[in-house]
Amino acid sequence: MARQKWMPIDGCSNYRIGSNGEIKRLRHRANGTKHKFLPEKIMKASTYVYLTDDNGTERHLSVQRLFVTAFLDKGKVYYKTDHRLHVN
Repeated sequence: MARQKWMPIDGCSNYRIGSNGEIKRLRHRANGTKHKFLPEKIMKASTYVYLTDDNGTERHLSVQRLFVTAFLDKGKVYYKTDHRLHVN
C-alpha cells in the first residue's frame, strides 16, 4: 500500500488533507492558552468538517472541495463520470 501524501489546507495552517481524503489536525497550541497543546490526530471521516482557520474562526468546509483545491492542477479541465474525476 502506498504512503499517504499530506497537503496543507489554505487558510487553516493547523490542518492537512491526505491523498485518501482524511483530515489531520497537527499538534498546536490551543487558542487563548500558553501551555495547553492539542495533540495530532486524524479527524473522523465525514463529508463536511469544522476547522478553525488562522484567524480563530470556526469554518464549515466540504472535504471534497478541500481535496480538489489541494491535489488537482489548476490549469487542467476535469470532468466527472461514474464518481471519478478524469482529465480532459
